Amino acid sequence: GIAKNGGKPVFATHSSFMQRTYDQLSQDLCVNNNPATILVNTASVYGMNDVTHLGLYDIAMMSNIPNLVYLAPTSKEEYFAMLDWSIEQDKYPVAIRIPCNGVISDNREIQKDYSNLNKYKIERQGNKVAVIALGDFYQLGEQITNKIKEKLKFEPTLINPRYITGLDNKLLEELKKEHELVITLEDGILEGGFGEKIASFYGTTNMKVKNYGIRKSFPDRYIVDELLKENGITVEQIIADIKEIVDVAKSVKEDVIVMVDNCYGEFVETIEPSDVGADMTVGSLIKNPGGGLAPIGGYIAGREDLIDACGYRLTSPGLGREVGASLGVMK
Repeated sequence: GIAKNGGKPVFATHSSFMQRTYDQLSQDLCVNNNPATILVNTASVYGMNDVTHLGLYDIAMMSNIPNLVYLAPTSKEEYFAMLDWSIEQDKYPVAIRIPCNGVISDNREIQKDYSNLNKYKIERQGNKVAVIALGDFYQLGEQITNKIKEKLKFEPTLINPRYITGLDNKLLEELKKEHELVITLEDGILEGGFGEKIASFYGTTNMKVKNYGIRKSFPDRYIVDELLKENGITVEQIIADIKEIVDVAKSVKEDVIVMVDNCYGEFVETIEPSDVGADMTVGSLIKNPGGGLAPIGGYIAGREDLIDACGYRLTSPGLGREVGASLGVMK
């Protein structure tokens, strides 16, 4: 009634209590598009852990109510920005997950206006693997992308989706161009959740999707780290899964060539891409300390037959790498 008559109600309660107010959310708020703000507390694996007060079911329950905008902030600054926007706007009923994984404050640029619905934010641009890390699991996404770069020798994409209740179709479509695998991370029950909507979007395409979350269950008095490990949600487990999925490419097509851009990695890493299955490594030594290692500033290394093929392509068959650096003569 307050929202219907022009007021700006803000209501906060625990996620488990939302289960008891489903009709009010659906009928009183969303059917009439009344612009109230609902703050959902302890909606997290990091929230309350006794079986009668679990906060893990909100995504599957609330994200499928029409007209509701459900937001998942990843930091203190983003939470307050979403709250300010929700209170000031008058078009939508809005729910916001209150962060539960500590008071996270970082230097990322935070958007102030969320009225352009369902627009995900790319925090790091990469290729091959895209990690879509929702809400409290965003920091886990950061750890995973850092570890992919360290162990698998390529830069993945990291995405902060922000919106739980809709898909960024344009962004998801763009990922098809440079990515083979999409990883989703959500701090809630998998079945009916956020990740399954991403998987459904890619259902008829060649994109592989791996969803991470909590299996449908009633965990009671759990220890967070143990529950995450039981559900395969640790950095080490996820990295192992990613490597296995990426390796499938070679098992399907044995003659596929894996090339890794290792620019400057040769100076800071002890493991070379060839050590983990790459056929070719390319990089830049234009600032190399030796000065004469690569006169044109770049190099290729790897399987002999592939290096010969590259040399022949750059010069002519039979000459190849014996000719040496072109130094721009053949541009």
